[in-house]
Amino acid sequence: MKTEKVKKVSFRVRKIYYDQFANGTKKEELRALKLYWVKILRPWLPSDPPTGFYRKHIIPILEEWGQKLIWGAHDQPKIAVISSPRQPTLEFKIDSIYIDRPEYVLGREMSEHGKKDIPTEWCIVTTIGERIQ
Repeated sequence: MKTEKVKKVSFRVRKIYYDQFANGTKKEELRALKLYWVKILRPWLPSDPPTGFYRKHIIPILEEWGQKLIWGAHDQPKIAVISSPRQPTLEFKIDSIYIDRPEYVLGREMSEHGKKDIPTEWCIVTTIGERIQ
């Protein structure tokens, strides 16, 4: 019998965010809407492909690199691995992966440091679920 391999994604985070994941207060990880993260996280909005948002924002990113939108929600990673220097890794189930504006997700303006980390107008949000022991 063939077993299906579970897709994982690794997030290297600063210690302050690692501690928030570890104590359960941080539930989302934001990454810039760039080809690297689009290819890894495969954000998918079933109600909108490939029109609207995808046509305007995602497809140009993929076309720039000669890629095509050939996946769906089933292709997304299912487990998030959180790491920080000199800390044990943490694993969590992923509840969802979607695209939004960073300030909407955060409920506030981004900090100057945050703007350096996410210089794009949109970001990919990974919603973290229960911790895997």
